[in-house]
Amino acid sequence: MKYKTFNEEMEVELAEFGTGKLEIIPTEEKATSADFRELEKRITSYTQKNEEMLELSKHYGNQSIII
Repeated sequence: MKYKTFNEEMEVELAEFGTGKLEIIPTEEKATSADFRELEKRITSYTQKNEEMLELSKHYGNQSIII
């Protein structure tokens, strides 16, 4: 089934739970561009830390294998 909008799709999906209700977020509570930029920075930082740990794990793993 093709939906016209995201809200329409959510109404159908939430209806399966019986008590689902679509809540409209007031404009003053919606995330701003600055909020998204900060979130992107945090995600980038976490991803970079994960990549560093992965590389260390590979390095130590390679050193621990006896062939």
